[in-house]
Order: sequence, then C-alpha cells, then structure tokens
Amino acid sequence: MNIFSQEKNALSVHEHYATQGGVELSLKDQEIFRDRLRSEMRKRKIKKQYEFAKVLGITPTYLSAILGGKRIGSRQMVNFAKRLKVPIGYLLGLEDYQEWWGLQDEYLEVPLVKGRIAANPAGQIPGDAVETRLWLPKAQLHGHRDLVAVRLGEEADSMTPTLRPGDTVVIDRADKEIVPHHLFAVRLPDMESCAVKRVQKVPDKDFLLLLSDNRAYPPEPVPLHDYLIIGRVIWSSTYWVK
Repeated sequence: MNIFSQEKNALSVHEHYATQGGVELSLKDQEIFRDRLRSEMRKRKIKKQYEFAKVLGITPTYLSAILGGKRIGSRQMVNFAKRLKVPIGYLLGLEDYQEWWGLQDEYLEVPLVKGRIAANPAGQIPGDAVETRLWLPKAQLHGHRDLVAVRLGEEADSMTPTLRPGDTVVIDRADKEIVPHHLFAVRLPDMESCAVKRVQKVPDKDFLLLLSDNRAYPPEPVPLHDYLIIGRVIWSSTYWVK
C-alpha cells in the first residue's frame, strides 16, 4: 500500500534547509522559485497578479517585485509553500517533487484527527484539529470522498487480530448503510467515546449489536439513533471495501 504523510507541526527536510538561520539561497534557486510561482499562477488559471498576491498573503506590489528579481528570504518561501499547499522542495525545483501536480491527480488528501472530531455530526473539521495529512491512492478508494483518518488508541484491542492498537483507519462518513461483516466507526452509548466495530441489525428491535473480533469482548447492544454510525471503515493497513 502506497501512503505518505506530513505531520502537522513537522518540517520537511527541505523546510529545515530553507529555514536554517544564515542560509542564503543561490541566485539559481531564487530564479527557480520565481519560475515555480509563475507556473502556479498558470496551473491555477490565475491571470491577474493581484489575485495571486492575495493567495500568497502579500501585496501586489511585493509580488511584482519578487517576480521582477527581488531577492526573497527563505522563511518567506516556506510561508508561500504552505499557502499554496505544496512542499517547499517543489518550489525550489528539487527532483523529488517534479511530479507533485501529477501526484495530486492520483492521490487524495485525508486529514487525520481525534475520534471525537471525526464524529462531529456537522461534518466540519477545524484546520487546527488536523494532526497529520495522509495521501492515499485514489485508485484504491473506489470513489469514496468524504474521508477522515483516525488513529486507534493504544489499548484499543477489541478488533484484534483484524485491527491492532495504534492502527490508523480511514472512515467514509458519507457511507452509513449497515452492511453485514463490514467495519464501522460508531459512537458508544456515552456519546463521547468512539470505536470501530462490526454492526449487526436485530430484526424488529430498536437496537443494534456491536460486534468485536476479539472474542474476549461480548456483543454489546446499543440503542439505534441517528448519530450512532459515524461511517464505514474503508482502509487500514489493508483495504476493506471494493
């Protein structure tokens, strides 16, 4: 399974390079950087510099000066990369990122958050709640789009051997239809805790059974309500849904 991630507060090796005190980028690096900015304008179909300046968070005059040859500090480069949501290495023209835009076409970005954030009924995820961003191959997601990733707790052993404590799972919050034998993220009866379980309907009853793969955990009846099912688990270390 091909996956790569970027920690929320972690700098890439290229960001470390660019932000080291006293580092001066070469004239060649500066020119590559300006070329990449122009390329980003074209790819985003932005024709006016003032519109692109707004994306970068600077004034049109400052952008015009940069594109005209003004030397730019490495920390500002990192800021631009974050605003454009591309690696700083891409803006510096490093070979590792030559196919970055191609990867965007092939991969889908999935935020990793706490379980209680993923379970938000409103469906909105605050930007500061994202711990990590995963990039998963679209070809293996089969059209699933409303995705969020959650890391299981270190003591979450109810689904072993299928899932292990600390595993990361990806949930499609738009897929709530109960399907036998599949895995679902659910809210537990306290409405504060979340878990991954198999879900079984009980004929003519207003409750469901939450089933664990670990036989040490017996089936747990829970009342059926609108917010019980958070979404279907479609990915972990292996792919579940085709």
